[in-house]
Amino acid sequence: MNVRVLYLVSLTAFGVVSVVDTALAASTGLTTIDWITGGVGALVLLTALAGFSNPEESGAPTESGPLLWVVVVGASLFVLTTIATWF
Repeated sequence: MNVRVLYLVSLTAFGVVSVVDTALAASTGLTTIDWITGGVGALVLLTALAGFSNPEESGAPTESGPLLWVVVVGASLFVLTTIATWF
């Protein structure tokens, strides 16, 4: 898989899960952390989608390195642990 695509897909997954988690939390009352997580998730999602429209100008890494793996592993852990709380 292309390194840029992997980076942007990880950011997109983080953003989508953050926004959905905030929407689900709205039914029980939003806390400050819900608002922060939802806002950051929306910002990350919009940034990732903008990156897909012009990957060369997105600032996404072009080769594998620490930045890529921190983003991929961090987003994966966030997505898995957050989705686990939905059930």
